[in-house]
Amino acid sequence: MLYGVVMMAAFNFLSYGMQDIYVKLFLGHQLHFNHSQMVNAGLIFNAGAVIGGVLFGYLSEKIGRRYAIIGACAIVLITLWPWSHGTTFATIAIATFFMQIGAQGLGASCRCI
Repeated sequence: MLYGVVMMAAFNFLSYGMQDIYVKLFLGHQLHFNHSQMVNAGLIFNAGAVIGGVLFGYLSEKIGRRYAIIGACAIVLITLWPWSHGTTFATIAIATFFMQIGAQGLGASCRCI
């Protein structure tokens, strides 16, 4: 049980930290994106979140929870560098889209553990 609690806590830190502080603090304060760029990035990563939740929820039923979680983690790890070090809007938009697919895929895969 302790393993499940720690794993889900880590996934929650990943997901909510990414959604709550990324746009305002990172894109707005650090990269100095304007308001419309921050809103568009938010819309793009919300689309990725919906796709990731549906896709990995389906995959977790077909290939198993463990493999769906591993796949979602792989997407997050592959996307981590451009997501955190990108400087152009295009790089950030693409990276946030795939990062949210992985992050929400983790949540959807773990809902039934």
